[in-house]
Amino acid sequence: MPQRTRPSVWMALGYFCLWDSVYAFAQSTLSNEPNLTDDQKIQFLLNAKVIASKQGGKSVTHPWKLTLTDGTITHDASFQPVDEHKTQMALADGRTEINFVDSYHYNIAGYDLARMLGMNNMVPP
Repeated sequence: MPQRTRPSVWMALGYFCLWDSVYAFAQSTLSNEPNLTDDQKIQFLLNAKVIASKQGGKSVTHPWKLTLTDGTITHDASFQPVDEHKTQMALADGRTEINFVDSYHYNIAGYDLARMLGMNNMVPP
């Protein structure tokens, strides 16, 4: 059976490019968004309080839609609580993956990498 140990860098870059299109469309339709720097957005996400939550539907990772507020700004955010580590994982297509990891940490690492490459306008905090 084929084995996969980690996602390819090219796959990750493909996701960045796809996200760029989605993010650009979202930015163009949200004219009343507060104009915050990336650091201000990160601080908001770290410090704001959750005032509403709803679990998403069809995605594999079952993200939550959260409404956050810091008393001044109220904004929606997506939260993926997935942090799964398995020695061996049988996938739906019959393949087996060794040392399977699916974690929200990859989202954070992807954003940090995008910032280092000057591509943070393509990936939301």
